Amino acid sequence: MPPRAFAKVVADKAFAAGESAPLDHAGIDALAALYRQHIAREDKELQPMAARLLDDATPERVGRALRERRGIDAVIEGPGMSNRSA
Repeated sequence: MPPRAFAKVVADKAFAAGESAPLDHAGIDALAALYRQHIAREDKELQPMAARLLDDATPERVGRALRERRGIDAVIEGPGMSNRSA
């Protein structure tokens, strides 16, 4: 299985279930590439759409719910990190 396909399977199954799974360097690189693509799409498409369609309070509520689900307390802000969770 190509590293990218393996990384997708791992992300879809193990991580979604809250479990860990071993990855080799190629798998880690592939998973990181998938995540970068995911974030780029959020930044280019979803965040601008949300800004147009949602009231000001909704994105904060969604972000808070996502942080709570992941057990994250802090929010990082800085260049390219607008409202990104730690």
